[in-house]
Amino acid sequence: MSFITMKREDLSKRNHETFLKNATSHIGETIHNKKYGLDMTIVAWRGNNDIDVQFSDGFLTTNQYYQLFKKGTIKYPNYYQKYRINETRTMKSGLTATIIGFYNGSPSRVNIKFSDGSIRENVPYRDFRSGICINQKTKTNRIGEIRKQLGSHIATIIEYKDNANITVRFEDNQIKKTTYDSFIRGIIDHPIFNTRHQFNYKGFSCRCRLITDNETYFIVNHSDGFQGILTPSELRTY
Repeated sequence: MSFITMKREDLSKRNHETFLKNATSHIGETIHNKKYGLDMTIVAWRGNNDIDVQFSDGFLTTNQYYQLFKKGTIKYPNYYQKYRINETRTMKSGLTATIIGFYNGSPSRVNIKFSDGSIRENVPYRDFRSGICINQKTKTNRIGEIRKQLGSHIATIIEYKDNANITVRFEDNQIKKTTYDSFIRGIIDHPIFNTRHQFNYKGFSCRCRLITDNETYFIVNHSDGFQGILTPSELRTY
């Protein structure tokens, strides 16, 4: 039967069957929403521009676009208020901290209350998640804290202004400004003996070759023709 001679009721039936087949193929379709860390599932289909989506925590949102679903950009209204307000974590200082609000309405900057009753505002949420937030009373306790950094170098905090602004001294008295997050993760590079990039030192062209638990080894080429593999201590005394 051609389209021209097809009866209206036959065309309507065909369109309906096509719709049902299309809808059935999409209902139950699930993708992961990275922004919220939840799965999303299509639970109703009335067309590409009219679907109902349910998040894995039970929240249902209706009349959404399939294109946004595929991109993973379906919005979850008040998600951060629901999951971040009253979120509590234990900090590395031993105190617990609870989110009591957002700074200027931004979910990435939070206001927190410590278990000793003190309050801090405008704290990066990532610092809260990492457990590195401290109250003003314990700030000075960070002075003198020691950790091993990249290349097995030992760094000590000698100045602490806030999480984003600290100064450390290495065992050879080299000084470097950095962040507390980098310090506790042990990813601070020595100011001279850089493990990530090639550098020059006392006539040597140096590039990191190997890092072990106790030592760092650099492939070196000296202007006097020497070639070899040396440690930082050997480079200093060459």
